[in-house]
Amino acid sequence: MTWSRREALIAAGLAGVGLTVSGCRLLNSPSLPALAPSASSAAASRSPVAAAFEERYNVRLITRALNEDRRLINPGPNGENLVIDWDDERIHVLDETLRLLPEAFYRGRADRRSGEPLYVHLGLLRQVDRARGFSIAAEMRPYFSTDPVVIFLINSFPVNARGRAYSRSVIVHELTHKVSNLERRDSYEALFRPTGMRTQADLNRVYASILTRDRSGQPTFESASAYGAFNLEEHGAVASEHYFLGREVFFYGLKPNAVPELGALGEMGYYGYARFLGEEQTAIFYDALKANLYEGREYRYQRLL
Repeated sequence: MTWSRREALIAAGLAGVGLTVSGCRLLNSPSLPALAPSASSAAASRSPVAAAFEERYNVRLITRALNEDRRLINPGPNGENLVIDWDDERIHVLDETLRLLPEAFYRGRADRRSGEPLYVHLGLLRQVDRARGFSIAAEMRPYFSTDPVVIFLINSFPVNARGRAYSRSVIVHELTHKVSNLERRDSYEALFRPTGMRTQADLNRVYASILTRDRSGQPTFESASAYGAFNLEEHGAVASEHYFLGREVFFYGLKPNAVPELGALGEMGYYGYARFLGEEQTAIFYDALKANLYEGREYRYQRLL
């Protein structure tokens, strides 16, 4: 990442006063083409597909109309409305991902004072172009006084064959942040207790071999795994991406372009945790994710076993 996280949030129109930011997914922007909303996004803001999706998962999709009423997403840097109504094809990608995940990834919670239900809200935003190597692909905001919000930038949400697996990985990454913030015991048991890593110094020690920087001293991300190595907050979400790709990838990694069906996601490659934690500790980490985050579900290349 070539600029600070806070600067990136402001540049994308995603940072607001008093908001808690809990994590974002980085997109290596040259790897995916610029995208425009599909034709169906110009249709009515709440299509039958959207209505069925919301009912199936008890979540809410942020539309332009809803955002004008609720102000869940801030305007862009020039005051423009960044919200794009969800098109049916991207809703299908959400659906094919959520159907593989336990309910903890998308269930809401009750307001601590009123007892009223608070729903997870999913927003799709237009891209704010940057001439940088990395940009924000998605962000999870755990509002503690209102509904949790998870937002995605449209250029990080491709729906073609090459980009679909990448989109699913971004969804899993951001919803893991949701679990980490709103299902705290699950997060502790799955992400922190099994690794014993609690501080940035712990990460620096364990992942020293991939903590590389460019000439200006900025972190360089040779694979998705390295992002989690640089940031304690992101470590668990990146580990969840590994888990969703399967036990073999979690343990031993994935060489770039080794699995064509993963498209742009497979082009990035992943490091396996065994090289950093050892076989025994990696098994403990994997089993903790399996039991406490994924409720016993296991995968191979984003397919449920």
